[in-house]
Amino acid sequence: MADTPDNVLRKIRKCLALSASSNEHEAAAALRQAQKLMAEYGVNEATLAGADVGTADAESQRCTQPAGWEHMLAHMIASVFGCQLIFRPGYFVEHARSLSKRGCFVYIGLKTHVELAVYAHSVLRRQIEKGRGAYLEQYGWRYTTRGEKIAAGTAYCEGYIASVRSKVSALVVEPLHQQAIESKKRELLGEDSKVMKAPKRGFNADAYWQGVASGKDASLHRPMNGGEALKQLEN
Repeated sequence: MADTPDNVLRKIRKCLALSASSNEHEAAAALRQAQKLMAEYGVNEATLAGADVGTADAESQRCTQPAGWEHMLAHMIASVFGCQLIFRPGYFVEHARSLSKRGCFVYIGLKTHVELAVYAHSVLRRQIEKGRGAYLEQYGWRYTTRGEKIAAGTAYCEGYIASVRSKVSALVVEPLHQQAIESKKRELLGEDSKVMKAPKRGFNADAYWQGVASGKDASLHRPMNGGEALKQLEN
C-alpha cells in the first residue's frame, strides 16, 4: 500500500490505538512506531486533528440572504453538533430539470458530525416550513397586512427552533479539534463567505408559542452511528 497522506494517518492512528493495549510490551512498541511515523512524515497532534475535520453543505431557500429563522436554525444545529458555520452565496444547482441559484450553509466540524448536521438542517427545515404553512392557513385571517403575516410566520419558526433546542444536548468537541475547526473556518472565509441575517420584523408572541408547541413534536428518524444528538431529538 502506497504511503499516501491518508494511509500514513491511518497507520499512525492504528498505532496510537494499539498503544492503549493492556499488554505493556505491545503498547510500548505501538507507541514507538507511532512516534517514528509522526517524526518521519512531519505529523503532529494538530495534523491528526485537522484530518478529522471536514465540511458539508445545507442548501438554503435564499440566494444571498437567508431568512432570519433559517439563520437561527443553522446556528442552533451548529451549536448542537459542535460545528462552525458560514454562509456561501448562491450557486446554480439542478432542480426538476432546471437550474436555480441558491446559497448554502456550510457546516465545518468533525467529519462524523457535519453530515448529521446537514441531515438535521434539511429535515427540520421541512418540518418548520410545513408547520408554518399550517399555522398561517389556520390563523392567517388575523393579520391584515403582508408584513404582519410574515412576522407571524417568522415568530412561529423561531418558537419551533427554540423548542427543539431545549430538547437536545450539545456534543462535546475536544479543544484540539475545536482549534482545527476554527482553522478550517478561517481558511474558508478567505473565499469571502459569511452568514447574513434577514431584517428583523415585529415579534408575535402567539405565533411564537404556537411554534414552541409544535417543536415539541419534532422528530428525526435515521439509522446513525454515534449520532447521540439526533437520537435525543427522536424522544
